[in-house]
Amino acid sequence: MQKFERIDRQEMMELCERLYSKTLEEITTVLGPPSREFGPSQSQTDAKSIKRGYEFTGVGKTVYQVTATEMEDGTIQLNFKGKPLADN
Repeated sequence: MQKFERIDRQEMMELCERLYSKTLEEITTVLGPPSREFGPSQSQTDAKSIKRGYEFTGVGKTVYQVTATEMEDGTIQLNFKGKPLADN
């Protein structure tokens, strides 16, 4: 399993505040064009269906990647990761 650098909690909270209650289109206005688009698909961990999603990289100082996923019910789920650690 890939490991990631630790992200700064304050930086993540500030990003959450900036992205809260925004659509995917509005998130691209804040973060720029996505590096990857995906969807639709069925989540394996729960019964929710993914309508579409965007992955943004190089976002901040410690937050390297933000994944914004729009679910079929219209909710947006955000996931934050630091830079991937090199395999040893």
